[in-house]
Amino acid sequence: NNHLTTNWAPINSGGIRSNYERVRATPRDNISETKAMVFSAQADLLENLLVGTFGVRRDRVLQEQGFYERDALGVFPDVRGSTATLSTNDKGRTHSYGAVLNATKYLSLFANRATNFVPSNQSVVNIDGVPASPIEGEGYDVGIKFSLLGGKLQGSVDKFSTTQKNVTDNTLSGQKRAAIDAIWTAIDLNRVPNAQWGEFKSTQTEGYEFQIVGNPTANLRLMLTASK
Repeated sequence: NNHLTTNWAPINSGGIRSNYERVRATPRDNISETKAMVFSAQADLLENLLVGTFGVRRDRVLQEQGFYERDALGVFPDVRGSTATLSTNDKGRTHSYGAVLNATKYLSLFANRATNFVPSNQSVVNIDGVPASPIEGEGYDVGIKFSLLGGKLQGSVDKFSTTQKNVTDNTLSGQKRAAIDAIWTAIDLNRVPNAQWGEFKSTQTEGYEFQIVGNPTANLRLMLTASK
């Protein structure tokens, strides 16, 4: 059984004091190691007519979590005596690139796209006890920039979109955790979820942004922004 079945009761007499203690209430050790490789480049082409950027990144993140249990004398072991219960080994491959086309001295067109990666937290698992997958996302934006009246009036209009997956969301687990645990406790104790389980979601955001900046004098700047 994965639960205690005994008639033994804690005592506190004769200089001896004993008690029950949950393993997850004891100290733990979290270790994280990251290895990253980054390459980036920028180019200014055709006398500033076209400006481009490019970047690529590779990440490897190793995370381990160790728990420490007291021995029969109530003493915690040294750092080498931990029990590694959860570990993750995440790999991320991300990139970004963008371009600006200076069509005229008054108007520029731009576009950017990038992906991102956030390693998982080894203490967050799904309802089956499997560590969470890394957060992966993607974003892009396109738009125009303009400059009028010798630079005294500048502005931009752009459209953007961002998406993410494997984002932690505890809406269900926060409201129904006790009920779900109680159901499995009654049906099969071997399938009671890990106490740290959560659920995950995907998100998407898109919209428009507008900004205009006026510099009527050297000491005054006016700005108007709007977004949807």
